[in-house]
Amino acid sequence: MPTAKKMLNRAIEKNPTDENIYVELSRIESEQLNQEAAERYLEKALKINPDCIPALCTLASIKTFQAETALAEDCYKKVLAIAPDNPYAVSGLAMLYSYQGEYKKAEELIRPLLDKKIVTFYLGKVFISICRHIDRCDEAIDYLNKLIEEQPLTRGNKSYCYYELGKAHDRKKQYDTAFSCYQKGNELAKQFYNENENRRKVDEIISTFSPEKFVSFSKAETADKRPVFIIGMPRSGTSLTEQILASHPDVCAGGEMKIIGRMTYDLAKTIASGKNYPACVEDIDQQKINQLSNQYSQHITSLSETALRISNKMPRDFYDLGFIRLLFPDACIIHCQRNAIDNCLSIYFQNFGEKGNEWSNDLKMIAAYYKQYKRLMQHWCDELQVPMLALRYESMVEDQEKQTRRLLDFCQLEWHDNCLNFHELKRTIATASFEQVRQPMYRKSVERWRNYEPYIEVLIDELGDA
Repeated sequence: MPTAKKMLNRAIEKNPTDENIYVELSRIESEQLNQEAAERYLEKALKINPDCIPALCTLASIKTFQAETALAEDCYKKVLAIAPDNPYAVSGLAMLYSYQGEYKKAEELIRPLLDKKIVTFYLGKVFISICRHIDRCDEAIDYLNKLIEEQPLTRGNKSYCYYELGKAHDRKKQYDTAFSCYQKGNELAKQFYNENENRRKVDEIISTFSPEKFVSFSKAETADKRPVFIIGMPRSGTSLTEQILASHPDVCAGGEMKIIGRMTYDLAKTIASGKNYPACVEDIDQQKINQLSNQYSQHITSLSETALRISNKMPRDFYDLGFIRLLFPDACIIHCQRNAIDNCLSIYFQNFGEKGNEWSNDLKMIAAYYKQYKRLMQHWCDELQVPMLALRYESMVEDQEKQTRRLLDFCQLEWHDNCLNFHELKRTIATASFEQVRQPMYRKSVERWRNYEPYIEVLIDELGDA
């Protein structure tokens, strides 16, 4: 990838007005999760050519996942004004409507292309999402099989199709076929994962944030009580928890904010003590920790100037709870938990397909990651005694009102009936759980693993008593 960037930068020197080079650079930055850099390249492309369709579509996609829906919709509509049948813009705008729960509007948008028997991967993505929501699994299965058999799909796109086939067959209670599809999807998506490196990472965090060291660390002098951190394993109920909170009029949902991860990534460079994170935390002085705390506060203020609580639903921030406690000693931390087998199997059934989740395509590796997560959470709770609310998914399903009251009380928010009707809230959700939080509370995800018990012996054995 660095070689490709060098080649493209050399191409810019020769052709500084070629917008396509900037679009390609933005794609590389986006794949590496450098969204700010990606946007800068897209802005340059659009300055050269305001009607550059690839740049508009790419920018719309980024804005969709940043929940800036008005900007995303404007970009897609501008493309459709230029090219009414552009499949990327049609499918992108339709997927945006799906994320907002407007499935009928989404289907009306793509129907003309479907009637023309157009089969493309991006059109298929949104059509399959719609079919699953309105219980037309047979149509979804037919379209997916056509995609796999007739289209020259990339490895990643073919993997996505198998995951979706797994979901469709699961809905039809065809668990044999569903698991086979999930296996194929995971095999295609599999990346190298170093289990020992993750174990060492957890060792370093536990050593750095020991009770003895923690008392000597500089802590931010802040009275900002707005931050709410929703952490846990992926697929543990974090999206549901944020949706419940977002239904409260005094809460702004920030979604999966990467700001804590960026801070810890940059910390070693900014402190320049010669130590990497987390060890460099020992060298943060009062001025620096105050600066970082203010930086976070400014970021969430840009999301809402009036909300009493602003949530950050980044599951993997569980690695950085010690650092978060230095930034905001009074922050609300909500730990979402779920039955270990259900949680791990749900991860295996989900196409995460992004950097940082290389462990998620193999049942044995998922179990290993889960055990390190449990070990670190036990350290935060037992050794560092970080105040947090443990919120179990099964308990929420069993007694929604009781658990919702616990959640609101912990965040020092008054009761509001909207929180029981979270599925009625109109907001864009572009995470793996966007369909689930559009529905009332249901039990079908509890002990779902029993449908697949014959195929997951390795997962059950590896988890043990976790």
